[in-house]
Amino acid sequence: MIKRPPVHFNLLAIACTFNSLIVPISSASSISLSATEYEDTVHVGENSLELKPIGATLFGLLDVTTNITLTASYAEFGDDKKFNDISTLDLSAKAWGIGISYSQENWLFHLDYGQSDEDITIKATNRNLKLYKEDYDSPSWSGGLGYSSFIGDDAQPWYWSLNSNIQYADWQRNITRYEINLPNLSIATSLDKGESWFASAGLSLSQFSATGANSGLLYGGSLSWFHLIDGESSAVSRNGRSVSQIASTNQRFNASNFSQQIDGEQYGLVTIFAGYHFNEKYSVELSYSTSFAADENADSINLSVSYEL
Repeated sequence: MIKRPPVHFNLLAIACTFNSLIVPISSASSISLSATEYEDTVHVGENSLELKPIGATLFGLLDVTTNITLTASYAEFGDDKKFNDISTLDLSAKAWGIGISYSQENWLFHLDYGQSDEDITIKATNRNLKLYKEDYDSPSWSGGLGYSSFIGDDAQPWYWSLNSNIQYADWQRNITRYEINLPNLSIATSLDKGESWFASAGLSLSQFSATGANSGLLYGGSLSWFHLIDGESSAVSRNGRSVSQIASTNQRFNASNFSQQIDGEQYGLVTIFAGYHFNEKYSVELSYSTSFAADENADSINLSVSYEL
């Protein structure tokens, strides 16, 4: 992972961790805009609702020197759905992140900081009255080490990389319940907070097939495994679920770590992608991710357009 093509890592790349699928096409600064849809199960009390939030992520990469790279990203997602006969649930999520990486020969080290905020609101369908509100806030730090190289034919080699990552999250969740009994209104509040440590390891494989002097097809995939190494499993994340992608960005095309919120103390994630580089400046990529061995598995699809500065 020494050089990066003019494509961004995508969803919340938000914790701004560098892509585990990176092809050494060029080393330059770039900016990317992506659209993402992902699955998310929201739990309120004993009730649950399947949502498919959709949103966009802006991701920037700046090569300060041949060895040092800075990244920054911002993402917003949202969805709403009928909760029951008298109310509607609305989900709104935002995340941003900054990161720095240092590469030396085949090795790369990265350090990232990310912040994700998610609001869940239930309102009466016929009146603009709040019945329930939940605010989830999770700042996090992550760091990792990666190694990459080439295999196969020298004319068109495959690019592979191994990476490991540790993520620390300090989260809190505020819940407000509105008891409406006109003309009176009573409000009950509660607060949960805690810390969690997640470790992950991944393997990626990709290839660039040239179609012209400055154009070509980029394709590949990755396999990653996540494990909660410390933290209360029943309260590690909002809705009593464990933190998954909310601040960890090891997968390519999950620009917001919360673009895939997966329920489980340990789980695997598979990502496949294909993209086309039209010239030295412009490229487009499409990726699909799915989890396995989780308590509640999820899927995510992402489309990104990138411009190299």
